[in-house]
Amino acid sequence: MKYYLKQSGFLILYNLFMTVIAFAILMIPGDDLLWLRLLLCGLNISLYLVIVAMTFFNEGREALKVRHANDLNRREIIRTGEDLPLKVAEEYKPWKGYFMGGLIGAPIIICLFIHTILIIISSNLVGAGGVAGLIYMSFFAPISTIANVDVLAWWHYYILLYALPILSATAGIAYRLGGDKQQRQYDMIEDKQRQIYGGKV
Repeated sequence: MKYYLKQSGFLILYNLFMTVIAFAILMIPGDDLLWLRLLLCGLNISLYLVIVAMTFFNEGREALKVRHANDLNRREIIRTGEDLPLKVAEEYKPWKGYFMGGLIGAPIIICLFIHTILIIISSNLVGAGGVAGLIYMSFFAPISTIANVDVLAWWHYYILLYALPILSATAGIAYRLGGDKQQRQYDMIEDKQRQIYGGKV
């Protein structure tokens, strides 16, 4: 679990930087500039998703390198019986990108869970939902812009859940694309070796 949190933790922290940008966008005055705020909010989210995609694309490549190294070590273990170290946690698995992408939005789930409990106690206790909105302001800014931040209701914070599938899909697809690119490189190397040496490599 430590490995997964390490990979997702950086992007959770980077999200706070995007939150500062989102606050700056919300400070643009005037109802006639609603379209501009929404456009900038969309660009802010897109920029963050590009960073998520680039991070997990590289992570997918590195994870496949680890799996390749592990496979070589496993063959050596079978051949010689020697105990060689394996980095199992870092090894490529197609689902890992989606899982780690979902972890980026884990604070949303935690905050909204607490928010739900507080709302059951009293409809005036909306603090935890507000915390989720603050942490993920880059995703919450379009909601607060459309809903008007002065009249946000307790249920508006649940709309923030839309960020979870977006983050998970972005990270998961990029992770798999990175792994696929690295696999293609290994396949090209094997093809060249077959052409030179013939037979199975």
